[in-house]
Amino acid sequence: MRLNQDTAKSSVWIILVAISVILTWAVVPLSQRTSKDVSRGYQELGLPKLSADYASFKAKTIDKVKLEIYYKILPGALQFQRRGDRYTASYELVLVIYDRKDRQLTGRTFQGEYSVDTYQETENIKSFTTNQAAFDVYSGDYRAELKLTDLTSGKSTIVELDINLSHFGYDVFALSDVEFAHDPGDSSGGRQFNKGDFRVIPSVTRAYGEDFPKLSFYYEIYLPAEQLSPLEVAYEIHHSSHHLVASETVAVSPAAKLTPVMGHLDVTDLAPGSYSLKVIASRKDRRESVEREFPFSISWSVLAMVRNDYDTAIEQLRYVATDKEMKALKEAQDVGERVRRWNQFWRSRDPTPGTVENELRDEYYSRLRYATLHFTYFGREGWRTDFGMVYVTYGPPDEIERHPFDLDSRAYQIWYYYGLKKKFIFVDTGYGEYQLRYPYDGDLRKYR
Repeated sequence: MRLNQDTAKSSVWIILVAISVILTWAVVPLSQRTSKDVSRGYQELGLPKLSADYASFKAKTIDKVKLEIYYKILPGALQFQRRGDRYTASYELVLVIYDRKDRQLTGRTFQGEYSVDTYQETENIKSFTTNQAAFDVYSGDYRAELKLTDLTSGKSTIVELDINLSHFGYDVFALSDVEFAHDPGDSSGGRQFNKGDFRVIPSVTRAYGEDFPKLSFYYEIYLPAEQLSPLEVAYEIHHSSHHLVASETVAVSPAAKLTPVMGHLDVTDLAPGSYSLKVIASRKDRRESVEREFPFSISWSVLAMVRNDYDTAIEQLRYVATDKEMKALKEAQDVGERVRRWNQFWRSRDPTPGTVENELRDEYYSRLRYATLHFTYFGREGWRTDFGMVYVTYGPPDEIERHPFDLDSRAYQIWYYYGLKKKFIFVDTGYGEYQLRYPYDGDLRKYR
């Protein structure tokens, strides 16, 4: 059985569809194994369980730099245990900084607990905990190693971070690094992450998009005390192809030698890809300017696809939408109507309409992303291939039987779905692309 529902108008059909939705949620792999699939998604989607980033600012000691290292822990790195009404994991994080000769310079050890309210949150790729550590060091090149150990299972995850620190000069016009942020606000929310009047929660992965449509960032402007004249600051977003895609100019009035600034840019309409943020601060009275540029990314975003490549966004629904629904989506003319119809389409399939999450939609696009990452072949996107077609429709197979070197046949694979009593045979065309040879049934042939 595939995840496919016909829209019903009569009350009888509504009842039948409601029953079928419940049965589908219980039987079809796309919905039956949502929580397990989300957990597996850490590996399948290439999501790191532990991420790290850094930014540097002026230190109180004039000849040093304040290095801030940020880290983000996804719940997939930890084993949770139920304690009362909550689920809790305990961990230890060891952070060590090495100099260019690989000698240990400094470090710190943290022990903490990560608690969530529900079991589903322990497997949700949108859940995470973030923290930071600060060190005063000299400018130069360093390497940071972060080792996260789950204190329940004893399993460890290690990431490394290359660090380059420049000195900000003595009593000169300069800009700090940019700290990319999520959910910033004033400092009334607590002392953690406070910077002056701002509370800055680091965006460790520097990834924005559908979940984080606002690019927020913190930086500091340094000026000589006798030259605190008004500044004009330009924010520019450049695509990796180097062309300018967005810009905004703001006025800043420094009140001290160190002026903290929070910037915000709407990135809702940016297509997925690699970008950089350039900050250019200018002093009109002295015809002087300084600039810094830092990379970030727009993650794979369905809404960005709807706005920027609507034809592809519709085609990606080929494994879940009916012909009637595809036709209705194609008839939408303006961007607003396209987004409305797309949201309406997925709301009709939400298995838990009373919650913020739409598990069926999230799982579907997780499969599309996985197929794109792993099955793309010579410019043909992975979800368009036969591997992708089966994977998106039925999810990860229970077993894959590979035959790469049989003497009497071309290379082939057999995918088994034991719960569905299905198997699929893919044969190498001779050029590395695998085509579906079995079964030839009505479920899949129409997608070729």
